Amino acid sequence: MKEIKLKGGLNVPLFGSVEKFIVEDLESKFIGILSEDYFGLKPKFLLSEGDQVRVGQPIIEDKTNHGFKIVSPVSGVISSVNRGEKRALISVEIENDKKNTLFELNISGDIGEDLNSAGLWDSFRERPFDRVPNINSKPNYIFVNCCRKDPLELNPNLIISKENNFFDLGLDALEELAEDAVFLCGNEEIETANENVEKFLISGKYPSGNSSAHIYKICPIRKSKKTWTISWQDVIRIGKYISTKSYCFDKYVSVTGSACVEPKLLKTVSGASLTELTAGNTNKESRLISGSALYGTSGDSYTSYLTRYSDQVTIISDERRANLFNWLKLGEKDHSATNVFLSSITKPEKFDFDTNVNGGYRAIVPIGVFDEVNIFDIDPTLFLKSLAIGDLVALRELGIFDLIPEDMSVFSYVCPSKYDYVALFKDCIDDIWKEENS
Repeated sequence: MKEIKLKGGLNVPLFGSVEKFIVEDLESKFIGILSEDYFGLKPKFLLSEGDQVRVGQPIIEDKTNHGFKIVSPVSGVISSVNRGEKRALISVEIENDKKNTLFELNISGDIGEDLNSAGLWDSFRERPFDRVPNINSKPNYIFVNCCRKDPLELNPNLIISKENNFFDLGLDALEELAEDAVFLCGNEEIETANENVEKFLISGKYPSGNSSAHIYKICPIRKSKKTWTISWQDVIRIGKYISTKSYCFDKYVSVTGSACVEPKLLKTVSGASLTELTAGNTNKESRLISGSALYGTSGDSYTSYLTRYSDQVTIISDERRANLFNWLKLGEKDHSATNVFLSSITKPEKFDFDTNVNGGYRAIVPIGVFDEVNIFDIDPTLFLKSLAIGDLVALRELGIFDLIPEDMSVFSYVCPSKYDYVALFKDCIDDIWKEENS
């Protein structure tokens, strides 16, 4: 096993993690499929609102990726199809009848076709653009991410050791699929019987758990080679499918956060309702986030579901505060990357984390903080300024194809000018995609 220590980054002292490894089962009544999970999706509906649906039955086909279908993880009825401006798809909501009626599963013997038939093809995402790869394509490299991306997230090794047989079967399938190599990246040594995958021990501060950092250090993206990524949970799901020849949409989810009454670990399915996952476990005026507090999504009733690639739900205070002379406060319990608050001396056990921005938007002032937290192969100040003005030509030259939106979260957290670089990145990469595919 090779060790990689990433320089830079930032340890964010979030609190409210799961401390006891006790798994509770939760079968959600309502399930949501969110279009935002699938970059570049142009949906063609195979079923309509009010139709009955079975487990594994295709609901949407992607017109830009012929043959790729998004399937239902539960049986029941399609209760609503929600659309936004210009009738763009926002989400599909399914009311779970909890009967688990199965759709017929086709098994051909070809690993790619079988994974697509089982609704597991979207386990993979291809760089650049971080989108579901084309059907029947094959990667040169597959990066398996077994790292904790967020300090509140449960240690993946605890579940991998519990599901060890399925994890090994999943790795065998990835080996069959990849033409060159499979890279296994974790924060701790991962016990696996598979000796052909290349293992890497990753250490460093946030966001060292992101796959972009692993790709940059191990095997940088090249035009002539295809690079895919997959999470450890999807590897287990593939292993379960191969073992049982049946659908598997299980997902382990950590319910965490500073406003969470009792952090816990749940076993549910992709797209479960956030309201049901956090029922009776939140304080007043809390925000429910699918994913990390640093990089996650929170929306209205149409999108309040567990996103496809999240293993965590975070609950933080959403109470609005307006402090007089906010810029003069001592910040006894406020965290700052630049040590401008009193907390850098008093070092409290718990910091105040909520949804308040604590300041207004202003021009980007380069004070060196972006360079301190940067772990990627980019000039962060130039890159972030290009994002802010939407300079797509400069972004191509500065390395936007090596990154994905979640990589920008650490810059948003430390930005003294209060820019949301995650949202800016999404807008810019979407424009580049449209330019290259128009």
